[in-house]
Amino acid sequence: MEKYILSIIIPTKNRQYYALNSVKQILSVCGRDVEIVVQDNSDEASLKDQISELGYENIVYNYTAGVVSFVDNFDLAIQLSNGKYAMIIGDDDGITSLALKVAKWADNNDICCVKPALSFIYFWPGSKVFDHDDNGILHIYKYNGNITKYDPREGVKSLLGKSCQDYLNNELIKLYHGIVRRDLLEAVRNRTGRYVGGLSPDIYLSVALSLMSKNEAFSINVPLTISGICTGSGSSQSATGEHTGSLEEAPHFRGHTDYKWNNKIPKFYSVETIWGDSAMAAISEINPDYAEYYEPETLTFRCLRKYPLYKAEILSNYLKNGGNKLKLGMFFFSKVINKLFSIVKHEQKEKLQIKNNLDTIIEASKECELWLEEHEEMLGRADRRIDQER
Repeated sequence: MEKYILSIIIPTKNRQYYALNSVKQILSVCGRDVEIVVQDNSDEASLKDQISELGYENIVYNYTAGVVSFVDNFDLAIQLSNGKYAMIIGDDDGITSLALKVAKWADNNDICCVKPALSFIYFWPGSKVFDHDDNGILHIYKYNGNITKYDPREGVKSLLGKSCQDYLNNELIKLYHGIVRRDLLEAVRNRTGRYVGGLSPDIYLSVALSLMSKNEAFSINVPLTISGICTGSGSSQSATGEHTGSLEEAPHFRGHTDYKWNNKIPKFYSVETIWGDSAMAAISEINPDYAEYYEPETLTFRCLRKYPLYKAEILSNYLKNGGNKLKLGMFFFSKVINKLFSIVKHEQKEKLQIKNNLDTIIEASKECELWLEEHEEMLGRADRRIDQER
């Protein structure tokens, strides 16, 4: 029997300051009630002593020296965890006190996975996302407490129809910033021989877990985590346009040998292409039949618009994989028309509050917990159901 209901898993590399503060933040809201797993592939193991000095027996720390890929570091981290449910966060992220509460609710109600709202976003000082006042900023977005069921396999079909883009906006299972029961993780490992594949762990896991699920998943519109963005993080690099170049320049390939890039995806390095390749890697390894739902127009359109330097590769890949010039032209035309007449309106989350001058995620966490206490009515049905059913 698992000792902990919930394991919070943190893969990290060369960001000891952020990772240590992330661990401290989790301890500040959950103490010894959750397992904290830190898998460290830094150039040196200074974090080991820093964590040891905290004196908490519920922290599992492992240091692996040498060249380890992103996905291997994630895979090692999951292997170290023992909780009945698991959640992965980045080494600059945090959790709210609702995370353990929701994990217990899921356990009591035989729920395999929970996808929460991302309503707390913390920009560490010097994140380089803002041109000025880059002094530690917390954004709080609206949430409503709704609980809904969804079929994650339908979410995979929807994702493929959009060229594996915007995966956070699809109804998929989430281990990264979500809660997943261990038996589903083991099902992926039993099928593929490992927990994580592809190049981008978060989207690979979302697709793989969604395909392996035999049950409906639950979406709960409350914040269980605090999404952190610091300088050098994937979110920061994406926002500042650093995620572009040849495949040979992609840090995701570090630690891989003879990696096979999916032939449906243009061969250059960008957020969009890494997402596409990793999602298709999960399709290939879990259920190749789903590849028939892949539609290349969204990826082709976005790449042509954002990366004109790679126009020849983008168009060549599209046509080589059976793309239709007329269909692509109609897709472009529909996007232009929709933009001109505002037919399609992207849903924007309502920003409720901004807090400044927060030095670390620990300070941001205090503001988040105060917000949760002062706005209990925003938890709505979720809070009442969790309290009634746990």
